Amino acid sequence: RARAIMDIIRKWLREDIGVPIEDGQDMGMLFANGVAFARILHHYGLQPDLAEFTSGHSPEVQRRNFQRLHATFLSLNIPFGPRLAHQIMTQEPGAAEAVVHRLKVALAPAPHPLDAAAGGLGG
Repeated sequence: RARAIMDIIRKWLREDIGVPIEDGQDMGMLFANGVAFARILHHYGLQPDLAEFTSGHSPEVQRRNFQRLHATFLSLNIPFGPRLAHQIMTQEPGAAEAVVHRLKVALAPAPHPLDAAAGGLGG
């Protein structure tokens, strides 16, 4: 089941967001510097400073990028602090995937109440 969820997330990243990721590709390296997170958030209009993010994997670059992301994650009710940032930067298995999954859920459009009601009207 976890693999199926990750396949859906990879498809979302690739087709909807435009993040270059292949099926089965490890997300750790892709998200380690924070730029891919910024691209997702920018796609939804939540991270207007995308141009300020720096590609690269030095600790200083990673730290600056994740500091820029911090407030946006919190605004989406995604707990994000130094420990989680460190886990992502050091590519701890599953850390980036967990945050990407939470982002996908947080950014999914909420179903309109009338859509559910219309299903029961028989049309």
